[in-house]
Amino acid sequence: MATEYTNIDPANPPKPQTAKIWKTFGILVGITAFEFLCAFTIAKGNMLIAIFIVLTIVKAFFIVANFMHLKYETKPLIYSILIMPVILMMWLTYILIYESVATYKMNNDYNNTVIEQVEDTSK
Repeated sequence: MATEYTNIDPANPPKPQTAKIWKTFGILVGITAFEFLCAFTIAKGNMLIAIFIVLTIVKAFFIVANFMHLKYETKPLIYSILIMPVILMMWLTYILIYESVATYKMNNDYNNTVIEQVEDTSK
């Protein structure tokens, strides 16, 4: 079913909101340019990774707020959409790090045991 707009005055059509789109584009380009600047000037390490993670999260929230029109919604809706996934990602990161450390220790202990057995049999 087609929507008919009766409130629009043909003599004064609504202004396009291209200024907001260009502003958002400029901000995202600025953040991305800063990421590139960091990538080529800061030595590789944990600080660079932390900067990338933080800037990626900032860009993601900015995109969600502007292009998904989330900044115009009520606070409880925003919190329910944004807070729960962030909590779940933090939990997932913790579990993955915990399991990877446990797996590394288990493999390291196994390899040391095998090396000791090989050295014992060679004597």
